[in-house]
Amino acid sequence: SKVYGEVYEPIVAMMPQLRRRHKYVLETLFAPPLTLTHGDAHIENVFYDARFSGGCAFIDFGNMMYSQGCFDLAFFMCHSIDVETRRATEERVVKAYHASLVANGVDAAAYTYDRCWFDYKFNVWKALISILAMGPNIEQMWRRKKGIFAEKPSKGDAMLKEMYEKLNERCIAALLDHKWLDLVLEGDTYCGVCSCCAYTY
Repeated sequence: SKVYGEVYEPIVAMMPQLRRRHKYVLETLFAPPLTLTHGDAHIENVFYDARFSGGCAFIDFGNMMYSQGCFDLAFFMCHSIDVETRRATEERVVKAYHASLVANGVDAAAYTYDRCWFDYKFNVWKALISILAMGPNIEQMWRRKKGIFAEKPSKGDAMLKEMYEKLNERCIAALLDHKWLDLVLEGDTYCGVCSCCAYTY
């Protein structure tokens, strides 16, 4: 928030309420069914060609994890698609994703489309957290006026700065579009021992 204060203002405003809901957020994000996810499903990790099954193939599996399948979907839509395009296409994308799950053996009654749509919206938070993980390095560059914040940044640093700004804009817009705080507050209400701990990935 020190570097991109105005951009993150809506998220900072949520924090007093979110701190009391930390346990619920974690349990909801990791509620079964879980699967093996890519973990870094952005456009530069995808190759498109007819020779690949389904027309595309992913590279860079260094961040693989067990998570809800919609994490990769939310990550891709928030990180790689501009805001207006995401808004216009995401429901169709999630419907196609759910239909593909069912076509490949997932029980539609056990994992309904409504649950899939909820999981997608909830996992937008993890798409944001993946950006925040870079926060200490970005803040250090900002304090030292180096790298992407240099007076005369290199071409590469200028491109990185543009990328970070787009990621911030896209993820925060998605959280606000889906009224993410309302999703959290509408869930089961309880306060556990760890409810006020710092957020973890």
